[in-house]
Amino acid sequence: MPISKSLVQSFRKPMLLVGSGFRGFFAPYVQGASPAPTLYDPARQGRFDTNAPPSGWFDLGWIDQVKRSPAGRIGQIRSGYRGAVRAQYRGEIGSSVEFEFREWGKLQMALATGTTHFNILKAAPGAAQQPLGGTPAAAVALGSGSTATSIVLTAGGGAQFQAGQFVAVDVDYTGQSGYIGTGIQASFVPAGSVTDADFVRRVTFNVGVIKTINTDTLTLEQPLLGGAPASGAKVQGVTGFASREGSSFIPAWSAIFVVDTFDGAQLYYYYPQLSIASDREEGSYGVDNAGSAELKGASLRAEFNALAYEDPVDGETVVCYRSFFPAPGSLAY
Repeated sequence: MPISKSLVQSFRKPMLLVGSGFRGFFAPYVQGASPAPTLYDPARQGRFDTNAPPSGWFDLGWIDQVKRSPAGRIGQIRSGYRGAVRAQYRGEIGSSVEFEFREWGKLQMALATGTTHFNILKAAPGAAQQPLGGTPAAAVALGSGSTATSIVLTAGGGAQFQAGQFVAVDVDYTGQSGYIGTGIQASFVPAGSVTDADFVRRVTFNVGVIKTINTDTLTLEQPLLGGAPASGAKVQGVTGFASREGSSFIPAWSAIFVVDTFDGAQLYYYYPQLSIASDREEGSYGVDNAGSAELKGASLRAEFNALAYEDPVDGETVVCYRSFFPAPGSLAY
């Protein structure tokens, strides 16, 4: 059926949500005795700035094939001769979300895997072969004055690294149990299960890429994911990242999925706590055609369950917030 001009004109243009797609932003969720999400308060922070995310939120790029699956149930109370519905109540609460990462990196792989994620530490000469690498090259201690973007090494340490190299910056493993990793919980270590002094640096999210080296100071391309190094931290070279199918640790994250429209509106979904629902296979998508050779991009598929959060406003249990900032000049309804 053709759409008439009058029907098109009846649409109120600023109220149409037309944008380029979803951007995904993730932030740490603290598990343990005092669990806590990374909060996003639209009343104080306003629209989510996709070009300069708030502190603690990481831009994981464009995502595609986004599918939200609310799983809440409405129960019914029936009574009377005909069993008519007299009232309703909210029963089970649940929600899940799945999508594809179009970009690959440390965080994207860790999120899609949903368990302990490893940094492949540069091997020491003659190290025994293991699937995640055997004994790594010795860690270099920090001097004083390091920040999230400037890593100051002890004298002579700069000679161990080169521009463009990935590095992991964190403390030695000294037998501690529980959650480990500076800034972001990287894994959970049961008592007596690990003896490797480099284990924290094997799993830490405190990784970065060296932009320049000035004597013994490493300047990074981006701030360390976990923030400024902890006291006693050391640095080791990283050659890549690895995921395992299996293992017991299940991380949790806070997440925001954002759509900015061409008219200036913004729609976003805020999940205080997401946790992996299942392992998913990698996907592919068409990129371009060059003659007879078709180019394919590889995507990381991820599926999450939304876990409960108690809203401090009224104590209600929720799993997701859908928020909307209207476009300038838009009507209320």
